[in-house]
Amino acid sequence: MNSLNWFWFFVLAALAGRAWHTGLQAREAAVRFADQACRLRRLQLLDQTVALKRMRLEREPGRRMPALVRIYDFAFSDNGVTRQEGELAMRGVRVLHLRLPEPDPAPCEPPQLDIPDYKQPGNVVVPFRRPQR
Repeated sequence: MNSLNWFWFFVLAALAGRAWHTGLQAREAAVRFADQACRLRRLQLLDQTVALKRMRLEREPGRRMPALVRIYDFAFSDNGVTRQEGELAMRGVRVLHLRLPEPDPAPCEPPQLDIPDYKQPGNVVVPFRRPQR
């Protein structure tokens, strides 16, 4: 190889190293953000990791060059038993959006209140009456 070929080899190696390093930084930021988002919602981030789902080029408003957007999947649990999937999109180390499924409404029955009837003898409850005008 002549010196020009070596030059291009090192340029490509430097670009590949830069892309690898940027990818690691984005992944670490995604793990931190997913963990914080789960803690704020009282959820448990499972496996303490995110998985790269896909990458795409996306143009930012006001910029000419497209930026790389990484979409990560992660698993979380709301009760320690079930496993649910969330999605996190990042441009560099900035979060674009976070998607979590809506929580299932827990079935609840109305509480049984023991309200005494104020009309029974021996009851000391005084009913509230509005003043008449």
